[in-house]
Amino acid sequence: MTSVMSHTGMVTEVTDDSTAVVEVMRDHACTGCQEHGACTMQSSGNIRVRFKNAYDLKKGDMVRIDIQKRDFFKSMMIVYIFPLFLMLVSAVVSDSLGAHQAVTASVTLLSVFVYFLGLKLLHKGRDRQTYTKISS
Repeated sequence: MTSVMSHTGMVTEVTDDSTAVVEVMRDHACTGCQEHGACTMQSSGNIRVRFKNAYDLKKGDMVRIDIQKRDFFKSMMIVYIFPLFLMLVSAVVSDSLGAHQAVTASVTLLSVFVYFLGLKLLHKGRDRQTYTKISS
């Protein structure tokens, strides 16, 4: 069992702020992956990922994207499981305090909004995914 998930993609856009947009076809990325059955990203279409353009990438360049499986599953917990748990806890607490249903719903949604806003502010571009230029 490998500890790194690797996918190949093509640079589709390079922005003025030194960001490269890489598009990975889901067919190619998902077919050989051992996590294929458990992955939540199996709808149609391609995956678009933004990276800091550290290799002076140009549109049409091919890159290999790597992410540690541990980091991938950690991110799935942070994005899906924790917010669900937070919604459940905030709804139960709000309801147990005798709040009206509309207040309970509002508190639940607000708690998730604050959670994701906090994640966005704490993240500050610390990506654990790496990429390597394959060809121009």
